[in-house]
Amino acid sequence: MNKIVYYFRVSLWLMLAIFVGFLSWKIVVPGGKIAYVMAAGASDDFIEQFEPLDRLTVSDGRIKINGNPIYFSLRTPRPFDKLRLTVKYKPAGQPLIAIGLLKNRAAWSYEVKPLYNELINRLYHSADWGIIENDHTLLLQRREKYDSLRQFLAKPPAPTSTAVYDYDAWQRPAQKIDGNFSLAESINYLITNYQPPKLLPDGYYESQVEFDLRGAERDSHGYKLMVSLPGWNEADAAVEIVAIKAELSGKTWREFFKL
Repeated sequence: MNKIVYYFRVSLWLMLAIFVGFLSWKIVVPGGKIAYVMAAGASDDFIEQFEPLDRLTVSDGRIKINGNPIYFSLRTPRPFDKLRLTVKYKPAGQPLIAIGLLKNRAAWSYEVKPLYNELINRLYHSADWGIIENDHTLLLQRREKYDSLRQFLAKPPAPTSTAVYDYDAWQRPAQKIDGNFSLAESINYLITNYQPPKLLPDGYYESQVEFDLRGAERDSHGYKLMVSLPGWNEADAAVEIVAIKAELSGKTWREFFKL
């Protein structure tokens, strides 16, 4: 056999073995962790099915949302325990952007978490409000009375001066600001698990949210997610999503097949 033909065939078989190995790694995920990306020039086929089509435009990994809400699927080869989403976007004048994970298809029930809240972002960057950050909890103070989150929780202020947003652990009376775009003058304290987004040099924002996938519905298209725009204003420009990174973690292959 001609040496050139021999080496050519060996090369083909080697490339096939590498390709099969790569696909197996993507499907089995032996280490228990994997990441999928949707972005211009670097899109995986695992983030798919953006719909309904009359509410959005998809081009080269960029999504322009022209209606509310939109849905997409995260197609996974097997179940996972946790999901971290990193989203790069431009809010285009919309005051609230949220993302949700379908938990119960029969009841069409989503676990919804905020990506962007214009009101809290403004307070967070204001020189008039003090900031205490503790892990995933944020305490904003118009009047800086407390030195720590623990001190605030041990002796909270009057309900009429306290606002709560995306903070399920709060069991006391307080003003809920879900869907509100302004804050009453009487409110001096705001507690939330919302994390203000990172402002990127190109004028886009980047936010991260995490979901517990255990108990979430998963079908042939994987996990279903929703992007919601509470307070949607059709007169404003369309929200633009330019990148989504989905980081999944779960059992390793040893744990997955363990009896």
